Amino acid sequence: MPHRSRLLIQVLGALAALGCADSYGDTGGALEPIVVSNATFNAGSLPNDGLEKLPLTTSTSSGALAGGPEKSLSGRASLSAYAVAVGVKGAGSGYWVVPVGLPDLIDPGLDWSLKFRFTRQMPLGSQTVLVAQTDKRGRFSAPSEIPFTVKSLLPEGKKVISLVWHNHADLDLQVQGPDGKITSSKRPNTGVVPDDKKLPSGGIEGSGTLNRDSNARCAFDGIMEEDVVFDGDPAPGDYLVWVDLYDHCGEAATTFELQLHEDGVQTFGAVGQLLDINADNGTGAGLFMNTFSF
Repeated sequence: MPHRSRLLIQVLGALAALGCADSYGDTGGALEPIVVSNATFNAGSLPNDGLEKLPLTTSTSSGALAGGPEKSLSGRASLSAYAVAVGVKGAGSGYWVVPVGLPDLIDPGLDWSLKFRFTRQMPLGSQTVLVAQTDKRGRFSAPSEIPFTVKSLLPEGKKVISLVWHNHADLDLQVQGPDGKITSSKRPNTGVVPDDKKLPSGGIEGSGTLNRDSNARCAFDGIMEEDVVFDGDPAPGDYLVWVDLYDHCGEAATTFELQLHEDGVQTFGAVGQLLDINADNGTGAGLFMNTFSF
């Protein structure tokens, strides 16, 4: 491993122990299980002063990924409402507050809508989002309960090499297999494709597949994770891993973590950082991070 790369990983290693925060919304609640866009974070339990519940609360779906793309909530508040508060039942250290919108001209009340995402700190399984309205005196209604089924963003696989970051930059995970082929968004499989371009039933034995090109060309998807997934045992040999900054997308610096998961358990983690000047539009080799020998 080049001295520059090794030193960078060692210097930033302490960041991995602290955990990477989601830079989304108010940074005061970046380590919360839920983060609401354009909202203010308040520490403490969501109050309940017994005011009337929100007249209407709707969700676009009941499923979500921890660390995945944002979701939407909307509905109608009472005419006396000032804001809507959002938290997670039994999780987190506070709640988010976002102002209500304009009056509904047909059905009396104030429309409201918000976008949020579950972070990687969100517990998995059946969870409940609490939504309440507040008035101008700072009093809170009893919360409405919105059920969600939260699943892990990490794909299932015998071995999974993951790249995780937390801003709008377009990073690319590059994995070179034992045969010298470099897997990337343009060549998303570590195995050698047959000459007839037809993949055998069940895929190429021992190969891994890149599952996505996150934030491709600065189209922010809210996922900020790329994985090379091996459903079975990888073909034996050395797998060299680089992280390339395709486009900084306006970010001055991007801190990321390279991870290895084996049978769902993380067995390796190393943190690195790339600056905006490192962006190469895919023409460079990226920052070398590690060699995995399987």
